[in-house]
Amino acid sequence: MKVRVCPKCGKHNLENAWHCISCGTTLPLKSLVDTESSQSSTGSFAGQPALSSISPYFEQDVAEALRTSMQDDKSIIWGCNVTQPTRQSNGMMGLFMADTLMFGYLIITSQSLICAQFASGFNARPCLEFWTTAYSRTPALAVDCPRSPLTPEEQASRKVTIYDLDNLVSAHLESIGHGDISLMQLTASFRKGKMLTVSFYTLEEARKACKPLAARLDK
Repeated sequence: MKVRVCPKCGKHNLENAWHCISCGTTLPLKSLVDTESSQSSTGSFAGQPALSSISPYFEQDVAEALRTSMQDDKSIIWGCNVTQPTRQSNGMMGLFMADTLMFGYLIITSQSLICAQFASGFNARPCLEFWTTAYSRTPALAVDCPRSPLTPEEQASRKVTIYDLDNLVSAHLESIGHGDISLMQLTASFRKGKMLTVSFYTLEEARKACKPLAARLDK
């Protein structure tokens, strides 16, 4: 079976389609592929190149999140892994030590921002360790992106939050960390006092996530 894969949102369209039914993009001739070759070439997130940066160990969860939140008039813009840095305690300075560390993924669609987070037991997964700033020298930890399947406990801790981009008020990036490891943090504010703060593993991922939000604010 042949389909036309949209180069913008990854939607599979009928063989004789000339425009994507999801985002309206004109479909070039080279978008016509066999479904088997399409699936093998795009890996875990077949037909969704915008999600290729998300860990394959989130694949089933991503499918569930999209199934329950996506509407016919939405297209996927970008998706990637995220984490949530947490201060750690040395037992002497009285700093807060978390029993769990948060990690997950972020998906931006044409209408919403979907954030799924999971709780990992302290030291249960490989972590990134860094100083929060060059001045405070406060140690912090952040769970690295998943390189192994989620445990039943992590799956049970799943929390998904969906933010309507029509309610977006502001969005900005800042670098956190000092030394060998520095993460990019996104803070997005929405109406009714809602706020999202997540961190990215690379500057490129952070920029790709913030770009559609900035474009939304410029309208």
